[in-house]
Amino acid sequence: LNALGNPYPSVIDFELFRASNSGINGIDDLLSIIKPDRTGVVTYSAGVSVNKQPYGTTGTANALPVRYIQPGQGFYIRKTNVGSSTINFMESHKVAAVSPPAPARLLSAPTRNKNALSGIKTQATPTPPTLRMNLESTNGNEETAVVFDDVYSADFDNADAPYLNNNKVNLSTLDASLNNLAINFMPGIDAVSQLDLKVDASINTNCTLNFTDISPAAGKTITLRDNYLNSNTDISNSNLTYNFSIDKSIPTSFGTSRLSLLFTPRTLPVNLLSFSAKKTMDGTSLSWKTLSETENGEFIIEKSTDGKLYTTLTTVKARGTGTSAIAQDYTFVDINPVLGVNYYRLKQKDINGKISEKGVISVNYDNLTEINAQAISVYPNPTQKILSVDIPKLLKQAVLLSVFDMVGKSISQHKFDASQAISIDVSSLNKGVYIIRVSNISTGELVASKKFIKE
Repeated sequence: LNALGNPYPSVIDFELFRASNSGINGIDDLLSIIKPDRTGVVTYSAGVSVNKQPYGTTGTANALPVRYIQPGQGFYIRKTNVGSSTINFMESHKVAAVSPPAPARLLSAPTRNKNALSGIKTQATPTPPTLRMNLESTNGNEETAVVFDDVYSADFDNADAPYLNNNKVNLSTLDASLNNLAINFMPGIDAVSQLDLKVDASINTNCTLNFTDISPAAGKTITLRDNYLNSNTDISNSNLTYNFSIDKSIPTSFGTSRLSLLFTPRTLPVNLLSFSAKKTMDGTSLSWKTLSETENGEFIIEKSTDGKLYTTLTTVKARGTGTSAIAQDYTFVDINPVLGVNYYRLKQKDINGKISEKGVISVNYDNLTEINAQAISVYPNPTQKILSVDIPKLLKQAVLLSVFDMVGKSISQHKFDASQAISIDVSSLNKGVYIIRVSNISTGELVASKKFIKE
């Protein structure tokens, strides 16, 4: 790395500085700055920065990208060529400051209270998805970051940001060649199964490893492997810290062989065994069975008549706590199937709100008789005297209403014109369950069949 300094009484933009020093005098997209109190190194590479300011401090400086270098600030760069060359500073590298006229240094110790940088007009740089963690100990705070993207490799390359030579490293991630990296650019998360860490301290100390952003590993189970304690700890949004101790008299309690992050595909929250549908007297009965469930929140049943546009029919809560190692059965009845093909889609929603599709099935009602039982209504049910039957306009016709007991014996028959309201007196019937059958007088075709209870 090469040491330089901002010669201007103005803030300069490292990205503009780097862009104009391309070609034979080229420099990498890597910027390192030693903190004034020498508690660590601020590092910037490819839009990602770490250790911008000591944790626990406040002020706008903590939010200002490290790419903006303060007046007179010393910094380190990495050249892309071998040998001597000329590095040019230009007026176009400056960033206009509205107020204050002489902004405080970005890396000034927080106790000096010189963080007023609101007047700097900065240019936003997209930040790639980045896994971040920091180590807290009596040695201070150290942050490291890992970028997962298919354009990078596990080997060291120009995007990776190593620590300065001879700089004390308390926390870093390692590439395939065991280089200590402040910012590690790795392949896509699906190509990474293990990431080794280095943890260290100058004295015996208690440490806390904080995971401040694990979103790039969504869809993965993250396990922190502690080889010294022979333990595994799941890292998740509900468990983002790991406490441990370093004993300098025990080499295996620190260094590059103690801690590793393991990335494995997340176990499906629900192992679906079956999903089926059948026609019943009450409508379309949907049934599904799970072999096991982990952090399951609920199921969502959607319905469609064309297999493309679905609407939510209902939601069914997971049984118990949503976590089960035994089979669970679920059912739901659609009491309003339509003529033609009815499509049903089953979705599962975990306790974190993630939704996954579990399957689609269809049931075909190819004639009105099959769905009329759901189209008509019988009330009151149970009844003591009068029983009424409503038939939709689509089904209006002269009908014969027959009453049967549960062994199939005909009790009575009643004829109604298409314009008549349908109701019968059942007060003379004994208490029990009966069946009414509505049929077309002209054709004899069964229109619908329903049960009712006489009290």
